[in-house]
Amino acid sequence: KEYTILTIDDNPVNLRMLCALLEEQGFDAIQAGGGREGLDMAGRRRPDLILLDINMPDMNGYQVCQSLKSDPDLKSIPVLMVSGEEEVEAKVRCFELGAADYITKPYNRDEILARIKTHLRLMQLTRNLEESNAMLVKKQHLLDQDLEAAGEIQKSLLPQSFPSVRNVKFSFSFSPCERIGGDLFNVQILDEDHLGVYVLDVSGHGVPAAMLTALVHQSLLPQSGTVKECFQESPYYRLVSPSAVFDLLEEDFPIERFDRYFTMAYLVLNIYNGQFSYS
Repeated sequence: KEYTILTIDDNPVNLRMLCALLEEQGFDAIQAGGGREGLDMAGRRRPDLILLDINMPDMNGYQVCQSLKSDPDLKSIPVLMVSGEEEVEAKVRCFELGAADYITKPYNRDEILARIKTHLRLMQLTRNLEESNAMLVKKQHLLDQDLEAAGEIQKSLLPQSFPSVRNVKFSFSFSPCERIGGDLFNVQILDEDHLGVYVLDVSGHGVPAAMLTALVHQSLLPQSGTVKECFQESPYYRLVSPSAVFDLLEEDFPIERFDRYFTMAYLVLNIYNGQFSYS
C-alpha cells in the first residue's frame, strides 16, 4: 500500500527535504506551508500520517495538533511533532495533546524514517483491529437476530393451549437458561380417549440442541406414525406403547448420527378411567 504523508512546515527548505526523502521511500508526500493550510489539507486528503512542525507563525503546531485530535474524522491519524526544542516541557505538552511521537531537529534521516515506518505499522494494525472488531460486531448482531428468531420458533413448538379434559388440569412454566436450547414438552390428543404427554431434554445447549429438539417434536406428532400407527382396515389405528415409542426413537435418533442424546419421559393417559402407562 502507498501511504500518504502530510508534512506541515512554514520553512520551504524543510518541506522540500522531507518530501524528497519520503518520495524516495515510495510514500505519497503532500505538503502544507502553514497550520491552517495543513488542517484544510488533512481534512481533504485524509493522510495516513502527519509530520507537524511546532514553530509556525499563523497557527503553531500545538494548536494544529489540538484541532486534529478534536476532529472525530482526523483524530486517529498519527501525528509526529517536529521541533528544534529539546525541553522536556515541550515534549510533554505534545504527548498530552495526543501526538504519537516527538522528533528533534536536526533529525537523522534513518531515525525519522524508522519512526515513520513504525507508526505506520502501528496505525495499520490499529485499522485492521478496528475493521475486525466492526466485522465481529456485525456478525454478532446477525447471530443475535438469528438466535432471537430461532427462540421464537422454539417457543411456537410449546403448547399454545391445552385440551379441555374433565378432572385434568395442565399448567407450565418454561424458563430456558439460554435463548434457545434442547428442552421441550407437549400435551396432545391421540384419540377421543387418550392424551399423549412428553417432556424431553436434548444434551447441550444452543442451535444444535434446538435443531434436534425440533426433529424429535416432529417425530412425536400423532400423524408421524411414531406414537400412533395407522392401518387401512378397522380399527384403522393403534396407539404405540411408551416403551415401543422409545424403541422407535432409538432407531431414528442414534447418538452416532447426531453426536448428542436426549432424555425423555412419555406418558399415555386414558382421560376417562384415569389409567396411564409411561416410560
